[in-house]
Amino acid sequence: MATLSFRTTEPKPIFYRSGRVEMTPQSITPRFEHDLPSLAAFCKAKAIATVPPPMGIYRNADGEGKNPQMILDVAIGVAEADLSKAEAPVLAGHAPSGHTAFLVHKGSYATLPETYKALFSALSAAGHKPLGTFWEAYLNDPYEVEEADLETEICALIA
Repeated sequence: MATLSFRTTEPKPIFYRSGRVEMTPQSITPRFEHDLPSLAAFCKAKAIATVPPPMGIYRNADGEGKNPQMILDVAIGVAEADLSKAEAPVLAGHAPSGHTAFLVHKGSYATLPETYKALFSALSAAGHKPLGTFWEAYLNDPYEVEEADLETEICALIA
């Protein structure tokens, strides 16, 4: 199992598309399949360089399924100077920042829920409370590596 680590996360400038989703793969997956290519196409058309990794930011989530809906921001990093170039439906902002717990999940996205359970268990054991904002940074591309080799950094803002 992945090792829980802590850091202070700095704000990262992002372009993103936002919407409310159910906390299920059937609701989340289509958003990524639509929004990541849409963001990449927007950046390409505007000659804006992207900064990896792409992210999924979950807001107003408890991470344990008690809150069945949440806000999902599908995001891609950009330079701070490019934030003013956003045009609806592409929004500009910053990724979450602050005291962060994180671990790296290796393998299929389908097994991410198991890693989230491990994250919450480890946070509880360490006496930390999640603040309701979680994000995933996709460290490699599912079209370029085998599913078993996928790496996803799972992060949580904590008190």
